[in-house]
Amino acid sequence: MQDIQSIIFQIRSTHEAAFAIENYFIASGASGVTTIDKAEFVQTLQEQASPDLIIEDFLDNLDPEVIIEAYFPYRNDQIQIYREFNLMEKIAQDIEKDWITIKEFEKMLGESLDRIAEFLNIGQGYLGYKFIEEQDWAENWKKFYNTLTIGKIVINPSWIDYHPKSDEILLNLDPGSAFGTGEHASTALVLKYLSDYKFADLPEGPILDLGTGSGVLAIAASKIFEGREIVAVDIDTHSVNVAIENAKHNAVHNVIFRTGELSDLEGKYSLILANLIAKLHINLADDYFTKLLPGGYIIISGIIEKYVREVKAKFAQKGFALILESSENDWSALIYQKQTRGS
Repeated sequence: MQDIQSIIFQIRSTHEAAFAIENYFIASGASGVTTIDKAEFVQTLQEQASPDLIIEDFLDNLDPEVIIEAYFPYRNDQIQIYREFNLMEKIAQDIEKDWITIKEFEKMLGESLDRIAEFLNIGQGYLGYKFIEEQDWAENWKKFYNTLTIGKIVINPSWIDYHPKSDEILLNLDPGSAFGTGEHASTALVLKYLSDYKFADLPEGPILDLGTGSGVLAIAASKIFEGREIVAVDIDTHSVNVAIENAKHNAVHNVIFRTGELSDLEGKYSLILANLIAKLHINLADDYFTKLLPGGYIIISGIIEKYVREVKAKFAQKGFALILESSENDWSALIYQKQTRGS
């Protein structure tokens, strides 16, 4: 039996008190702190507006209270902590941690929660602890990822040896901290369109990947539409940096990555790829129409089934022609074309 190497202390609290509790754990020397906070998720949804980042249905079932988990090194019924909580002093002086019993730490934790409760509603409070056996996480996480085939597009992790067929389009894309590796239905639907739909009358002009995330759609487009300029945009700088690295791994040179929004872009596009949420598609419909060249196409995805009718009504009102509609696991994607007549 493997030795237990880590222990997790769990707290059920409130959005208001979460920050103070997190800081206590960090200052006490936790090797990691994770927080599940519905209020934070809702804010992220509003700011990022990406279906690969937040799934709205997930929020409906999320506990309104905050769950905080703090990880500490463990051995022989003891955990390793800082006894004093001046974090900046620890960093400056490289103060070593002490080993104390679980019972001692639970007493200290209880006292700290009592102090926080004098000013903030901490909710239910301390739930208890659990152990984690040491595992080779650096390698074990890889078993959850396999080669993914979507039409002619193959997304393959770097540690798997894959030899594509002559008609396959290979993307070397390792899972990272930016969302969009093709597993999510909203991304897969766009990739299927890129793989199978024949854009025979696509006008000359650049292609836009709006909300690029990991860059998977931009990289796929660059290999399908060889010679075209691809512009990939995201409001998150970290995502853009991840996408740039993924493009390098795929030897892609015709993609321009930048941080920004649709309103920041000049010029017009022959094809727009937009894997966003329904509300954002509705809000951007006018801008989509303006940014598309006459005869240009737009693929919109990330639309939960209950919002499809509203999105379609908006695009019909604007004058887009619906070309195709697909769905998978309650997510929908649609291809529209901007008619040349009257454009």
